[in-house]
Amino acid sequence: MSDSGGASGIQQELVQKRPFHSIRAEVAVSILRTAALIERHFAQVVASSGITVQQYNVLRILRGAGTEGLPTLVIRGAKSDFCPGETVARMVERNPSIRYVEVAGASHYVHDDAPDTFNAYVRAFVQPLLGPHGWRPHQQSPAIGGAHQEKIS
Repeated sequence: MSDSGGASGIQQELVQKRPFHSIRAEVAVSILRTAALIERHFAQVVASSGITVQQYNVLRILRGAGTEGLPTLVIRGAKSDFCPGETVARMVERNPSIRYVEVAGASHYVHDDAPDTFNAYVRAFVQPLLGPHGWRPHQQSPAIGGAHQEKIS
């Protein structure tokens, strides 16, 4: 809302004729609009490097872990059109401690297509990280040593 009683900047930008029902609503829309603009610009910047925002975030997290890397399990459905095998190969190349499992016949939604297989691999991956005493908040987890890839039929 503007001090002069006219349409606010966000109202004008959105070509909104009616005023917001509260200043809080206007502020929330302004914040969401700004975040969307920043996200769009960031995606363009990242795309110029030939990667997606999701790939950038994975690489940022892995680099932040230092030379030890982070325990990482990638379970990919062989029929996934959302996560190409080449993307996972690039991830493994950058972090050899990634454990990569590809489930034949499954789509991107491996947890739906093969829930027993998915759950077994998650349990097998997480259990060593928890140690003999199970989960403890703020526990440091050891990195998984060496690249590992399996294809499940």
